[in-house]
Amino acid sequence: MLLMAASIPLSVFGMSLAQFIMAGAWLLDKDYRTKLKLFYSNKASLLWCGFYGLHLLGSLWSSDTVYLANDLRIKLPLLLLPFLLSSFPALIRKYYLTVFKVFVMATAVSTFISTGIWLEIIPYKKEITDIRQISIFISHIRLSLCVVFSFFLLLWFIRNHHQKKNYAFVIADAMLALWFIAFLFILESMTGMIILLACLFIFSAMLLFKYRYYKTGIVGLSFLLFFTVYTGCFLFQRYQQSYHPFDYSNINKEEKTKNGNEYQHCFDCDEMENSTPVYIYICEPELKEEWAKRSHLPYNGLDKQGHELKYTLLRYLASKGLRKDAEGVKALAEKDIAGIENGIANVNYNQKGSLMIRIHKTLAEIKLYQSGKNPSGSSLVQRFEFWKAGWSIFKDHWLIGTGTGDVKKAFHEKYIELDSSLDERWRLRAHNQYLTIALTFGIGGLLYFLLTFFYPVLKFRNPSVLFCIFLSISALSFLTEDTLETQAGITFVMFFMSLFISVKAHFHPLDNEGGKA
Repeated sequence: MLLMAASIPLSVFGMSLAQFIMAGAWLLDKDYRTKLKLFYSNKASLLWCGFYGLHLLGSLWSSDTVYLANDLRIKLPLLLLPFLLSSFPALIRKYYLTVFKVFVMATAVSTFISTGIWLEIIPYKKEITDIRQISIFISHIRLSLCVVFSFFLLLWFIRNHHQKKNYAFVIADAMLALWFIAFLFILESMTGMIILLACLFIFSAMLLFKYRYYKTGIVGLSFLLFFTVYTGCFLFQRYQQSYHPFDYSNINKEEKTKNGNEYQHCFDCDEMENSTPVYIYICEPELKEEWAKRSHLPYNGLDKQGHELKYTLLRYLASKGLRKDAEGVKALAEKDIAGIENGIANVNYNQKGSLMIRIHKTLAEIKLYQSGKNPSGSSLVQRFEFWKAGWSIFKDHWLIGTGTGDVKKAFHEKYIELDSSLDERWRLRAHNQYLTIALTFGIGGLLYFLLTFFYPVLKFRNPSVLFCIFLSISALSFLTEDTLETQAGITFVMFFMSLFISVKAHFHPLDNEGGKA
């Protein structure tokens, strides 16, 4: 279990190895009757194992056996972890806490390594063209989930250490918690920040209404409400400033480049970078010729992010207030050229570790999508196309779904049917776990999953705040990610879910002692 806790943020291989070791331990301890009795008495574990059984049942109307076999392999934690952890003897409190501590430290190590790569302190053989690529062990989304859960575990540790007057540990835990918040900014993880903020609301509300910590709860909720309103107003103001109507009356249509060539202008195009229109003062022949002198990447080709390079160049020049001609390209420094090659479309995006960059990119993506541009590669808006295709598949297969093995095939056919504007490489699955389950198994399968996932909250008389936070992190991640469709995601969810439900999640996480878990 310690190996599993350490591997979730650090090693996909370690996750698999830990499950094999636990399974081996289960087999070597031959008191099978007692273990099976423990398992059958745990209805939450039975439901999760039944959900894996639903995947097996869904194979009966699947035609893609290769995808089916791979999916059943990835989903094994749905079966193994609830079964194993609910049939093992219950952990005593100190071991239970040790599992959490190892997970937090492993998450910290993963963030330190990622930051070292970002700062180029740690050598890395692959070129980093996107800040999210610094998460080298698991995807940046899964790592952000680990970071958010670790943050709340640290709040729990701080409480326990404060009660025991271990103030050195309180300071250390607080510093690490602050580091985790800082790392979410470095990673530019909007998903992580939104989930963190939402869970802080839940945490503060539970402190206020369930545990009667009135001062702490009221202060926390008030601060979070103020922060949310302030952030919303700030983002709306930035959007208005960035995309306000531009006065084209000062554009001299007769003006020519320094080399005597004509400019092209598009006064109907409203795309802007740093309040400067993208499609004015363009001389494409000069751009193409001068770009070839500065870069080995073709002007009409793709940048390293897979976007049209000439479009990235136009946006970058506009962001610097330069005209799109030979003089504009000549004015670019070498770092600007490298940034454009790496798919950086705005000079401000060169700044490292700023969540404002991600916010600005997201606002730009929304504006471009509204103007009918291809959303391929855009982190947020391409999800609208995923959801559109996924919802259409669900409507076609609402009763029993596509089957476990035919999800990829169904999406491929649906994108063709809808004549999607997404490029082939970006025609992905739903990126919404609820929708993915619905289109795979039908409406009945979705209802079974919802029952399975929320059953512990309904069944446990007094679920801990920590368990509720974990459920919230998982449930919120399901809205924008297929969390259970990757090994790191499903292992993260099922390991801690199984850990909580195997001990009934009954001891109060704010208690100082608590006895056996």
